[in-house]
Amino acid sequence: MMGANNSLASRLKEKCPNLFLIKCICHSFHLCASYACQKLPNDVEQLARDVYNFFSNSQKRIDQYKEFQEFANVLPHKILHPSQTKWLSLELVIKILISQYNALTLYFTEQAYEGVLQADNILEKLKKTRDKTIP
Repeated sequence: MMGANNSLASRLKEKCPNLFLIKCICHSFHLCASYACQKLPNDVEQLARDVYNFFSNSQKRIDQYKEFQEFANVLPHKILHPSQTKWLSLELVIKILISQYNALTLYFTEQAYEGVLQADNILEKLKKTRDKTIP
């Protein structure tokens, strides 16, 4: 819409040469932040989505996880979903996952031991993420 050639802005300028156009700073900021987030590794975002999806449709799993939060002595937090506009929510989602790391690891270890395949995959991702971030 705001391009120099064959856009709404260029066509309006043809009709009204004295027209002054102001681009939306909010839209520009969104584009910059979105582009910057594309440079982040996808592993962490995928881990956040997997953890959220594991709990999202099961009140039983949520209740079981609350026991692990108490045992690990971490503040109870709801597992959040990274939004489609990931730069808006990703920081908070990752901070919560980090604060819940011990409880999550304990919980998914038990679930993997019980034979839940999805839990085994998430546990593996949790361990890989830890190994990448802790020297």
